[in-house]
Amino acid sequence: MEEDGAMKAPAMHLEDATSRETTVDPAEMTLWKNLRKNPKVAAYCFGLTSVILLWGYDLAMTSNLSSLPEFQKVYGVYRESDDKWIIESRWLGAWNAGSPIGIMLGSLAGGALQDRWGRRFSLGFGSLSSVLGVAVVWCSQYAGGGRHGIYMLGKICQGFTIGIAVCTAQTYMSEVLPPAIRAPVVAFFPVFQLIGQLISAAIALTAEDIEGPDSYRICIISEWPFSALPLILSLIIPESPIYLVRKGRLEDARKQQKRLDKAGVDSNAKIERIQALILHEQEAAQSDDSRYMDCWKGTDRRRTVIVLFAAILPQLFGLPVLGDGSYFLQIAGMKARNSLIFLISGVLGGLIANLISMWLMTRTGRRRLMIATLAPLVALWLVLGVVGCFESDTSPWVAGVDLNVITFVAGLGVWPASYVVGGEISSLRLRAKSQGLGWAFGGIGNFVFSTVVPFIYNSDAGNLRSKIGFVWLGICALTFVAVWFLIPETYARTPYQLDLMFEQKLPTRKFRHWVPEANNDIDRIEVRDEKA
Repeated sequence: MEEDGAMKAPAMHLEDATSRETTVDPAEMTLWKNLRKNPKVAAYCFGLTSVILLWGYDLAMTSNLSSLPEFQKVYGVYRESDDKWIIESRWLGAWNAGSPIGIMLGSLAGGALQDRWGRRFSLGFGSLSSVLGVAVVWCSQYAGGGRHGIYMLGKICQGFTIGIAVCTAQTYMSEVLPPAIRAPVVAFFPVFQLIGQLISAAIALTAEDIEGPDSYRICIISEWPFSALPLILSLIIPESPIYLVRKGRLEDARKQQKRLDKAGVDSNAKIERIQALILHEQEAAQSDDSRYMDCWKGTDRRRTVIVLFAAILPQLFGLPVLGDGSYFLQIAGMKARNSLIFLISGVLGGLIANLISMWLMTRTGRRRLMIATLAPLVALWLVLGVVGCFESDTSPWVAGVDLNVITFVAGLGVWPASYVVGGEISSLRLRAKSQGLGWAFGGIGNFVFSTVVPFIYNSDAGNLRSKIGFVWLGICALTFVAVWFLIPETYARTPYQLDLMFEQKLPTRKFRHWVPEANNDIDRIEVRDEKA
């Protein structure tokens, strides 16, 4: 490749590259075995997933702050009919929408920054806006009548950081991780998101006992340390070899690949294979372009649609309601302290489920896990809706347990699997751009749901309370049907195999049983060092 990004003929043809690879039985792809074979790249990516801590922390903090009595007195209104302070639906919805708006803008910026200046630069640049966002949120309390709007501006700034950081993290991991450990490591996205929510809830629970404005001020300022993580990580991780190969910086790509590989691995062969794969994609697309509009051309159009659908899946199984868990349970009739305890227990259950999903993804497919977990979610949302039809002292407790079970079931499959599918389904040539579109679309979905949901259940608007379960019953049922017809099986597939299947326009349900043609000399190929 030339320095300007034009592709040279690689040192070997694609068939030569694949002939160096070895067939791998997916049953042998145990998590621990493959982590030991790829310790350095796994360590870098495990560290990178901690960027999601900021996302989870910020996601839960709006709800946790809204549940603090002192915060409600400063930012809320007194409702005589309920004899308590509440946050108005219009502002709760606006604040919930602030982060998605920022994520949408940040992910589009991140997709462009990654291809222009690299994955590391994109990650470091994005971290700066979070520091600004926390400062704006802090200052909003002193703004008098304009405090609500300034608070929202701060949430948009924080969302901008999250959009760049998570978009870059997903792109980076999908490029550098071997197929055998890609799914388990990417499954850490919801794990760290839940850890961030857990830390946020624990701080809010502790702050509830503090008298005066300091109770919520401590929660606001506590987000600053998490803002430093993306910047520190951008200085530590190696640059993506795929990005460097596309830029024609082959020597730099070899150096960075060696930083990712353990001793004794043929890093040069991996760079040659990357060259061959990129050349194949360019020949198939008849272009070396990497623009957003290229995601909608040829076979990449179908892949982009799947990425967009995977990005919005967390919203469709009910994450907007789960994210408002503590405040939602208070509206359902639970005391503030008990609602925070339920939120923490739900997060712990979700963590356990996501850790189990890491093992499940080494044994079964992404599509199977999505279908197997969406079906019971339909029934669980029905239970919540039925609970809302009966007013009793136990109804809020049943609702709390049901929400925790929903979090656990989603954590076993559809939640982590959505990130895995979204990260590995696109072509290498357009991966950064497709991730930018995916996270932007997810931000739009988050914006819509986060804005509308409080109006559905809050007491000053729709007042459905737990009856919102009926709404998500329908949404989950439609999502189940969409997954069945849209999401293909990507388990144990390499980028080259996925390229071939999409080029052949295989129906969704035939991806699982597809076998490469004999003249391609590959049969469920994996990189040859997987069996070294």
